[in-house]
Amino acid sequence: MIDTYVRQLKSNDAGRRREAIIALGKSNDPAALPPLAEVYKNDPEPALRDLALKAGRYLRQHTQQEPPVAQEIAAAAPSSASSRLKEELASYEAEDASGSSSIPLQRRRVVPQEDIDRSKSYVDEALSHNMNGDNARALKALRKALELNPDIKDDGFFVSVAGAVTGDTGQAAINFILDQKQAKEFVKESKRQQKSVQTAMHLETAEKSRWSGVTLELAMFVLINVLGTLIMFFVFTESISSLSADSDMISGRQASELRSMVATFSLVTGLIVGLISAVGSAVNLFLQGVAIHFVATTLFGGKGTIRFMLDKLFGLYNKRLPLLYALIIASVWVTFGAGSPIFSALIGFVTSLIGLQILFKASSLTSQAYNFSTGSGCLTNILAFGFLGLISMVIGYLLTNVFLGSFLSSMGNLPLS
Repeated sequence: MIDTYVRQLKSNDAGRRREAIIALGKSNDPAALPPLAEVYKNDPEPALRDLALKAGRYLRQHTQQEPPVAQEIAAAAPSSASSRLKEELASYEAEDASGSSSIPLQRRRVVPQEDIDRSKSYVDEALSHNMNGDNARALKALRKALELNPDIKDDGFFVSVAGAVTGDTGQAAINFILDQKQAKEFVKESKRQQKSVQTAMHLETAEKSRWSGVTLELAMFVLINVLGTLIMFFVFTESISSLSADSDMISGRQASELRSMVATFSLVTGLIVGLISAVGSAVNLFLQGVAIHFVATTLFGGKGTIRFMLDKLFGLYNKRLPLLYALIIASVWVTFGAGSPIFSALIGFVTSLIGLQILFKASSLTSQAYNFSTGSGCLTNILAFGFLGLISMVIGYLLTNVFLGSFLSSMGNLPLS
């Protein structure tokens, strides 16, 4: 009767060996004791060796025999009551009969020390996420900890963290973590709440921006552009004057023409040019900010204020413009004053890189201002530029038609000779 189960003890499948051990323990056949002793000595699975020990005790007590192998098994650990052993075997048998449990990770197994350490690190990670308000990631970390080491559910620290994350206590918190459906719903709800909190905090920050701050940044923008243009104007005129005085580089006629051109330059002229350039740049950047706000809130559902966007946008340019003007002025001086086009080209290349960096930084600022991804910020800026370009084309088309119509009308009113 027991031969089939004895052969099954040699199976490579730990589950089948487990079934055989339980069956031999309940067989009431003393001949099953030697095979159980062999399993206790040699089986690679510690859990199965422990099960064989308990099965041997149960069988020995029910057969009232004390063969050497049974004594060997009994010597490994103190014997316990028959009823207790029967309950233990019954619990193992019930576990096998239940098949797949509704809660995963319940099957006993030997956990390597490496997995034990990793599971503890996941619990620490879960606590960090919980303290940061990210319970979705905290729950995922706890599930990973249980997958690596199911026995960690008995650890007090794990239970405490699980309760903080789920809001339940004890076994209820563990069952909640292991229930895949509940866990998914919890993660979704946690992410929704986290996003809601982030949006509220973002709007609170955005609301702190005031038009007075925007006005100050705009004034700084205009001032930097005026001063930059004036200095560039001065360096340009001085470089041209030096070039016109160098008879080795240009002819007398060219020098005379350059001196005549420089004579028309003045501080007032430079100031007017700088002011017009600065105001034009400020208006252009302001409209760019308005277009970005429109695209971000209308097409991408961004949450933010136009004041916050303009404040950040003008602030970005105010930090970069002095360096850009310094490079442009150096390029002018190197080209016309020192006569070195190679260095001028190098400076121009660096200037272009800084210009690209400003564009990428503007995309990042857009994502921060409206609380969405950097990719959405980049796409928002591209669409905003396209939107402004389209408006410029329409305005240019309308103005062209108006002036052309007026011109043709005036030509039609001229008397024919």
